[in-house]
Amino acid sequence: MSIRSRSVAPAFSARYGPWTVVTGAAQGVGLAFAEALLDRNCAVVLVDRLPEVMDVAARLGGEALGVVADLADPGWIEVLATATDGLEVGLAVANAGVSFIGRFLEQSPASRRAIVLVNCLATTELAAWALPPMVARGRGGFVVTSSGSALAGTGSVASYSATKAYG
Repeated sequence: MSIRSRSVAPAFSARYGPWTVVTGAAQGVGLAFAEALLDRNCAVVLVDRLPEVMDVAARLGGEALGVVADLADPGWIEVLATATDGLEVGLAVANAGVSFIGRFLEQSPASRRAIVLVNCLATTELAAWALPPMVARGRGGFVVTSSGSALAGTGSVASYSATKAYG
C-alpha cells in the first residue's frame, strides 16, 4: 500500500461503503480496480466469466470474494445478488467488456449479441441493482469504464466502439 492510499483509505471506504463490486475483474483494468480498492480498505467482489476469478480472489486474500458469472447470461445479476446477500455494496465498477476484432460484416450474430449484452445491458442491470440501496443510504458510487474507441470509432472494432460509447 502506498503512503498516499494509507492516508485516504479510511475516508474512501467510509465515503462509499465497505463493499465494492467490480465486473471483468479477473485480469487487466478490472483487476487493477480491485487491487486499488483493497488498498483503500474496501472489500471487493470480483465478478468475471473466467473461473480463474476464484483464484485471483484467493490470491488477493483479505476481503476479496470471487463470483463466476457470464454477463451475457440473463441470470448473471441474480448470481451477483445471491453472492452479495447481506453485504453493503457502496461502489460498483462496470468494467467488463467484450470485443470482436475484424470486419463488421464478418462478425457472427452471437458475437454481436454478446457485445451488446455485456457492454450495454449488463452495465444497465448493474446500475439498476446497485444504485437503489446507495440512494437510500445517501452515499455510494457507480463507475463505468469506456474506451478511446468510443470517442471516434475504430473500423476493426466497430461494435465495441459503439457499445463502449453507451456508458
